[in-house]
Order: sequence, then structure tokens, then C-alpha cells
Amino acid sequence: MALVEDRSATGVTMHTMVANGKIYEKINEVAEMIGATLILMGTSGSLGLMKFIGSNTLRVVRESKIPVISVKGQKIDQGLSSILLPLDLTKETKEKVAKAIWLSKLYGNARVDIVSIGTSSDTFLQNKVKRQDQQVRSFLKEKGIKTTHKM
Repeated sequence: MALVEDRSATGVTMHTMVANGKIYEKINEVAEMIGATLILMGTSGSLGLMKFIGSNTLRVVRESKIPVISVKGQKIDQGLSSILLPLDLTKETKEKVAKAIWLSKLYGNARVDIVSIGTSSDTFLQNKVKRQDQQVRSFLKEKGIKTTHKM
């Protein structure tokens, strides 16, 4: 509740709600109920793949109909220093970029770490992923956001 009050000065409208049930089911249920356009949630995974994303967060991501941004760690009220932005060739990538910009600006131009994912051996698709990576980096630079990138 204090985080919502603290962030109200940013101009972003935030509300709180308490729901009982399995966390991964309730988050998606409530998001749909209120017409949310983004789910921002913390994760505290510690083993294997779960080192990067907790099991509840992973289930929310898998089942969500809207973008999900997960933040690793216990507190974000002191700010974010970086945002991991995975890019692929799906149509949702543009939406992910817009949400990363919004979150970066919300937290004082946090750096965006871009990871471009290309699993195809097709040279055309590989070049398309590289062009997309370059376009996103240029776009973020125009917005005054620092980036790193890895293919």
C-alpha cells in the first residue's frame, strides 16, 4: 500500500486489491477482471531456471493474456537499475519495448539490457533478429535510455 502511495507522484494510476487463492490463478483472474494492460510482479527464484524466474511467476507468464514484467529481488521501492528485455520475432515484441520504456522512465531511466533470441539456422531469420536488435537499440537511445545487448 505504501508503494502505491509513494508512486502516485509519477502520474501512474495504481490500486491495491487482495484476493485469496492460488497466486498464479488469481493474478491472471484479477488482471482480466480489472482490464489490466500489464502485470508487474516480483520473483525470488533461486534454483536452476527458477534462479531467473520463480515458479509462480513462470505460471503467470505462461497463462497470461497480457504482458508480464518480472522483477527479481525483494524491493523495488528504491528503484531499478536495469530491465531485461528479451526480443524475438513475435508481434508482441513491439509491445514489450513500449512497456520497457515506460518502466525505465518510471524508475529514472533504468538501463535496458536487451537479449535477442534467434533459434533458427535460417540466415534470413538470423539477419532479421539482428536488424530488430539494432532498431530497438537505436529507438531506446533516441529516448535517452542506456542499453546493453547480447545476441
